[in-house]
Amino acid sequence: GELASGSNDKTVRIWDASNGAERCSLTGHSRGVTVVSWGPNGELASGSEDKTMKIWDVHSGTEQGSLVGHSRGVTCLSWGLNGELASGSNDKTVRIWDASNGAERCSLTGHSRGVTVVSWGPNGELASGSEDKTMKIWDVHSGTEQGSLVGHSRGVTCLSWGLNGELASGS
Repeated sequence: GELASGSNDKTVRIWDASNGAERCSLTGHSRGVTVVSWGPNGELASGSEDKTMKIWDVHSGTEQGSLVGHSRGVTCLSWGLNGELASGSNDKTVRIWDASNGAERCSLTGHSRGVTVVSWGPNGELASGSEDKTMKIWDVHSGTEQGSLVGHSRGVTCLSWGLNGELASGS
């Protein structure tokens, strides 16, 4: 299998997980790469402190598109089942993108500090966690917050959906 990594050296690297050999190095970000995420069709997305996300074809080693809209560094990414890409940023927003053409579908606001994690739920809902100690559940079709979950005493660092819609989080 293939393993993707991002680094403060501004590169994304693809590795052969079976033998540790580097398959390719992808360049294009102007600052450190903070997150990488494989898409449902084998594409790879990367997010960076340079405020952008890039979509890569790892087989040809080429950039397929650049998603621009955040005003601060990108901290997290999550692919939806229909190929939409959610991103979170230190600019306190969550954005939903059509990765096939780079169009921003919507910007979700409501966090008071940087967004640290985004994750799609089993029914197409989206959850985000933030340094503001909250998690928010979003309806991305209407662009509205469906609820705010409060309970952590420090920033939310991770979250995960269960198959039945449960949401686990860590701080």
